[in-house]
Amino acid sequence: LSGVVVEVASRGMLRGMGRPLPATMMNVIGYWVIALPIGGYLALRTSWGLSGLWVGLCAGLIVVAVGLVLWLRKNAPRAQAS
Repeated sequence: LSGVVVEVASRGMLRGMGRPLPATMMNVIGYWVIALPIGGYLALRTSWGLSGLWVGLCAGLIVVAVGLVLWLRKNAPRAQAS
């Protein structure tokens, strides 16, 4: 659950900054490049079945959440001390 919270909050921050492209690209990489192949493999090629699909989705979610946080840490504007 906490990964979902981090992802949604990060996407909201990027949208508020007027920079939705990094969130879009991270979702494409995390879900289409990582989650779907891992989940499909585990669900169809192993004995994991539906649980394998969920494991793949969790892996994609973790990649997206970590990627967005790292992107925000590097590129978000910093507050200036007065």
